[in-house]
Amino acid sequence: VSIYGLGEGVPRHLELTTLTESERTEMRPNLRQDLIPISNDGSGNHYCLDTRCGSSEEMPIVFWDHESPAAEAQEPEWYAPDFVTWLEAWLE
Repeated sequence: VSIYGLGEGVPRHLELTTLTESERTEMRPNLRQDLIPISNDGSGNHYCLDTRCGSSEEMPIVFWDHESPAAEAQEPEWYAPDFVTWLEAWLE
Protein backbone atom coordinates (compact mmCIF):
# COMPACT_ATOMS: atom_id res chain seq x y z
CA VAL A 1 0.00 0.00 0.00
CA SER A 2 1.30 3.46 -0.87
CA ILE A 3 0.59 6.21 1.63
CA TYR A 4 0.74 9.88 0.73
CA GLY A 5 3.28 11.99 2.57
CA LEU A 6 4.97 15.34 3.08
CA GLY A 7 8.56 16.54 3.01
CA GLU A 8 11.79 15.89 1.19
CA GLY A 9 12.13 12.60 -0.59
CA VAL A 10 8.40 12.04 -1.14
CA PRO A 11 7.80 11.28 -4.84
CA ARG A 12 5.58 13.84 -6.57
CA HIS A 13 2.79 11.30 -7.19
CA LEU A 14 2.61 10.66 -3.42
CA GLU A 15 2.96 14.29 -2.24
CA LEU A 16 -0.08 14.97 -0.06
CA THR A 17 -0.54 18.70 -0.62
CA THR A 18 -0.25 18.56 -4.42
CA LEU A 19 -2.43 15.49 -4.69
CA THR A 20 -5.15 16.83 -2.38
CA GLU A 21 -5.36 20.13 -4.28
CA SER A 22 -5.58 18.28 -7.59
CA GLU A 23 -8.31 15.93 -6.33
CA ARG A 24 -10.34 18.87 -4.99
CA THR A 25 -10.09 21.09 -8.08
CA GLU A 26 -9.10 19.15 -11.22
CA MET A 27 -10.58 15.66 -10.83
CA ARG A 28 -14.24 14.80 -11.34
CA PRO A 29 -16.03 14.35 -9.12
CA ASN A 30 -14.17 16.81 -6.90
CA LEU A 31 -12.99 15.38 -3.61
CA ARG A 32 -14.92 16.96 -0.76
CA GLN A 33 -13.12 19.69 1.20
CA ASP A 34 -13.52 17.83 4.49
CA LEU A 35 -11.64 14.74 3.24
CA ILE A 36 -7.85 14.35 3.22
CA PRO A 37 -6.71 11.51 0.95
CA ILE A 38 -4.09 9.19 2.43
CA SER A 39 -3.90 6.36 -0.10
CA ASN A 40 -5.17 5.35 -3.55
CA ASP A 41 -6.70 1.93 -4.17
CA GLY A 42 -5.16 1.77 -7.67
CA SER A 43 -8.44 2.57 -9.43
CA GLY A 44 -8.69 6.28 -8.66
CA ASN A 45 -10.55 5.85 -5.37
CA HIS A 46 -9.06 7.10 -2.12
CA TYR A 47 -8.92 6.16 1.51
CA CYS A 48 -9.30 9.48 3.34
CA LEU A 49 -9.19 11.05 6.76
CA ASP A 50 -12.66 12.43 7.51
CA THR A 51 -12.05 15.78 9.21
CA ARG A 52 -15.74 16.19 10.10
CA CYS A 53 -15.50 13.49 12.73
CA GLY A 54 -13.17 12.68 15.58
CA SER A 55 -10.40 14.76 17.07
CA SER A 56 -7.30 16.22 15.44
CA GLU A 57 -5.44 13.15 16.70
CA GLU A 58 -7.94 10.47 15.64
CA MET A 59 -10.01 10.93 12.50
CA PRO A 60 -11.91 8.03 10.95
CA ILE A 61 -10.82 6.58 7.63
CA VAL A 62 -13.44 6.55 4.87
CA PHE A 63 -13.44 5.34 1.26
CA TRP A 64 -14.10 7.92 -1.51
CA ASP A 65 -15.43 6.21 -4.64
CA HIS A 66 -14.78 8.41 -7.68
CA GLU A 67 -17.35 6.43 -9.69
CA SER A 68 -20.16 6.81 -7.17
CA PRO A 69 -23.45 7.87 -8.78
CA ALA A 70 -23.80 10.45 -5.98
CA ALA A 71 -20.51 12.11 -7.05
CA GLU A 72 -19.52 14.97 -4.73
CA ALA A 73 -22.67 14.50 -2.62
CA GLN A 74 -21.81 10.90 -1.72
CA GLU A 75 -21.44 9.81 1.86
CA PRO A 76 -18.07 8.01 1.82
CA GLU A 77 -17.99 4.46 3.17
CA TRP A 78 -16.60 4.16 6.72
CA TYR A 79 -13.53 1.89 6.93
CA ALA A 80 -11.76 2.36 10.26
CA PRO A 81 -12.01 4.49 13.40
CA ASP A 82 -8.50 5.93 12.93
CA PHE A 83 -5.31 5.78 10.86
CA VAL A 84 -3.48 3.26 13.07
CA THR A 85 -6.38 0.79 12.95
CA TRP A 86 -6.63 1.19 9.16
CA LEU A 87 -2.87 0.65 8.75
CA GLU A 88 -2.84 -2.40 11.01
CA ALA A 89 -5.61 -3.96 8.90
CA TRP A 90 -3.50 -3.45 5.75
CA LEU A 91 -0.44 -4.98 7.40
CA GLU A 92 -2.37 -8.10 8.38
